[in-house]
Amino acid sequence: MPAGFNMLSFQLANLLTFPGWKSISAPKRQDMKKNEFKINFDVPIRGSDILVPMTATAELHHSDVYYLLRSIEIVPRKDGQTKGDVFIHELKIKQLKGEKETIWVHCDTMRESELSRSAGLAIEASPDFMAE
Repeated sequence: MPAGFNMLSFQLANLLTFPGWKSISAPKRQDMKKNEFKINFDVPIRGSDILVPMTATAELHHSDVYYLLRSIEIVPRKDGQTKGDVFIHELKIKQLKGEKETIWVHCDTMRESELSRSAGLAIEASPDFMAE
């Protein structure tokens, strides 16, 4: 047994490196990036016909399935390019399936809003969307 190891740590090290067992390692950054994708969506302003075009980066989290939206920006209609002005830095939303309909809610309040619904529908429309 190598110096500095006690019997339990030696057995555990052998168990984790035993042929046929997959070694446990941190996910590589490029693997984590596969869960991120861009979404574009319009948020309606309640009580008007105004739609605010927005863009965000959506990232799927698997532990308690939800999406983290980062860098939510308003897209100006005239040129379609964002100016890098972040409207909301982060927002967590999740999909709730009911008997008749599916809704997208904020993870903290568990309530739906125009923003969570619009972003959620954009996530569903993305080819990167993973349904539960």
